[in-house]
Amino acid sequence: MNKKIGIGKWMLVFVLTLFVIPSIILSMFVLPTEMIVLNRDTYMKVVEDDQYVDQMPPVIAEVVTDQVLLINDVPSVLANRQSFKEIFAQYIQKTWAQEVLFDLVGNTLDYFNFKTPYATIEIGIEDLKDSIVSNSTDIADDYVLSLESCQNQDLLLAETATNINELPPCKPEIDGRAVMSRFLAVYLEDKVNRLPNTLNLVGLIPSGMILGERTFYWYSIARWLFRMLPFSVLILLILIALLLKPNKKIMRGWTGWVLMGVAGVVLLSSVVLLIGLDQFLGLIFNQPFSMLIAGFGNVLLSVAHHLGNRVLVWVIAQASAIFLFGLILMLAGKYSKDRQPDQNEDKFDTSEMPAQTVEKAIVPQTLEEIEEAEEDNSGLE
Repeated sequence: MNKKIGIGKWMLVFVLTLFVIPSIILSMFVLPTEMIVLNRDTYMKVVEDDQYVDQMPPVIAEVVTDQVLLINDVPSVLANRQSFKEIFAQYIQKTWAQEVLFDLVGNTLDYFNFKTPYATIEIGIEDLKDSIVSNSTDIADDYVLSLESCQNQDLLLAETATNINELPPCKPEIDGRAVMSRFLAVYLEDKVNRLPNTLNLVGLIPSGMILGERTFYWYSIARWLFRMLPFSVLILLILIALLLKPNKKIMRGWTGWVLMGVAGVVLLSSVVLLIGLDQFLGLIFNQPFSMLIAGFGNVLLSVAHHLGNRVLVWVIAQASAIFLFGLILMLAGKYSKDRQPDQNEDKFDTSEMPAQTVEKAIVPQTLEEIEEAEEDNSGLE
């Protein structure tokens, strides 16, 4: 028979329910985060798409240009940095750019998965340096042709210049272009050869987007707690079930409604987010990605959109399963019958009683029976 549950137990159930609701919501994102967001294989499939690879040469060109053309040490002839970047991007092979993208994604994920030391997200540029040096003359020629024609005094400076610092930021006559191209090619080769064979990307990312040592420590703790959430949810639900165990009907109903309510809210919210994912990601990532290189920000936004779709699909699947399980529990509690005491237990079992005792146990009901009973009793006396 179901028993009543005391007020103390109900207070504990209410408190545990307040903890279990957000825990269930967060636990639905544990598996997608570990299996999709922080899984290297997921990104490898994404970056193989030509849509992302085509955007990498301009990004790499801008990074290397910023290393070659230092702001405080740039000859006036190289003042048109944008033109230099566009020309330089044409000499970056897509296959090499794809390898760089693989290394970038892999090293970044290793950093967030605690597989590499802090501040060592590096990419190798030795092949790029060799390519720039071997094509330095062509790069210089294309850059000279992209400049505006020299006029008056600038034309005279271009013809009489003895080093790159004396060249004006314009295009001389045909005879002077070869001299300018030669100066530019030598300058480019010299600058590129001074670059290291690897670039540390942490130094290129704005300081506001890098996790400090203390922040990374708390990230590690939070990541560990995040992974433990599903087990915490299971423990909390077991505690709630134990507190409500005296009344199994209430236990099933309460647990079912909690699971159904939380899963239903998550399911509805995930469907809404999936429909408007573009706008949602734009509101969240537009500002931080604008701090990065334009092309690289576009690549990250595209990757975030791809990952967001997959994560939401996983969350919707999990929420649907939890909702169905909660519905089953709720229906089981609603239609289960309370156990009634056996009515036969209250009846006398006269099968094994002595005859005399049985006769005494039978109470007369009519006047004739009462008179007969009195005569029997007097006869016995």
